[in-house]
Amino acid sequence: MKVKSDAELQMLKRIRSNEAVKEAIPKATEKRHVQVKPICLLVGYMHDLLSDEDLQNEGIKKDLELILRTIPSYFDIMLS
Repeated sequence: MKVKSDAELQMLKRIRSNEAVKEAIPKATEKRHVQVKPICLLVGYMHDLLSDEDLQNEGIKKDLELILRTIPSYFDIMLS
């Protein structure tokens, strides 16, 4: 999931600076690239860190909806 604008980057930096979000981001390794944007959006959503302005941004809104729609499928995969 790519960052689409400078405003989006600044919003993600703001959210990422929160301790709850920092703890949720795993360490990157040579074998694993970490997708930070989805983690920031999801944990930010769970901890009510997204402002009304953030949620009105069409790109953020679509990305968050995609993440929330796919979570049940990921749970199903993990449980299988």
